[in-house]
Amino acid sequence: MDFKDYQAQTKPNWIKRNPVAAGAIALMTLAAAVNFPTIAQNMQATGRVREKAMENSEVNQQLQATSLFTEQQAEIAEKRYSEGCVLVVASNDPGKFTSLTEGQPVLDAVRGVPLPAGTVVCDAFGNTARIIAQNGEPVAGEFAFTGNKQVVEDAIAASNADAEINQPNIE
Repeated sequence: MDFKDYQAQTKPNWIKRNPVAAGAIALMTLAAAVNFPTIAQNMQATGRVREKAMENSEVNQQLQATSLFTEQQAEIAEKRYSEGCVLVVASNDPGKFTSLTEGQPVLDAVRGVPLPAGTVVCDAFGNTARIIAQNGEPVAGEFAFTGNKQVVEDAIAASNADAEINQPNIE
């Protein structure tokens, strides 16, 4: 008997020694092969769910950032109203309030000249701005908005303005 024959006789045969485990492994391998398409679909579905969750998380973070920004802007606007911002009225009809427009000058109603940079202005709709120098011209900028109607109404009452509030036109 040579070495190869000896080795073949003495070499342990794992399958013969563990028939139950070998059968279980064979069945699991067969089941995995049969179910591979389903497993692949489940993995793809899981990936899609994960992507959607990430998108929703990003949207939620954006909404939270926007909400925080809006709250900060409202605080600024309310402070401007309470500190006595200059309430704007229509130049062609001082009996009517008008809205501020970003980048546009706000004119002194008596002299017809732009208000100087640094002046804080507001309108009857919750918008406030500071007059800033833009290309050498004083225009409305640094806007902040509040939806707190009571603060706006208190500012209108404090200004003794006798103007009429008209809703802005929407086209």
